[in-house]
Amino acid sequence: MPYLEQWGMPFDTRSLASVFEQIENNKTDKCVLIIDEVEGINSKYLGDFLHSIRSAYHSRTNHSLKSVILVGVNNIIGVVQYNASHFNIAENLDVPYFTNEETLELFAQHEQETGQLFEAKVKAKISEITANQPGLVNGFA
Repeated sequence: MPYLEQWGMPFDTRSLASVFEQIENNKTDKCVLIIDEVEGINSKYLGDFLHSIRSAYHSRTNHSLKSVILVGVNNIIGVVQYNASHFNIAENLDVPYFTNEETLELFAQHEQETGQLFEAKVKAKISEITANQPGLVNGFA
């Protein structure tokens, strides 16, 4: 079952409302929502979904959601850029998955540059739950 990492609790993936309820009820922490396989969202509702995220942005002082990362294999730039703010960032990148070694190298670079150290079990867990997908690895780290 997927994991709501910030609060360390599982959630029902059939109910995105439960995720947003957690975000709305938490007023103190900062949350980055990462949605993988965004192409799985019904195309009829994707525009409405993106507008809902935008609406949440305008009320960001009332909840913990501070950023949203959409990850997928399809190009959704046209949808994101349609009638969107110039401050939104949308880029279509072809990025291969990291190997385990590349993920560890990325952590080592971060640790060397910032002094922030990750425990080995944290590195292993991030590799496991992200399957070394670059955007997710960086998001979790």
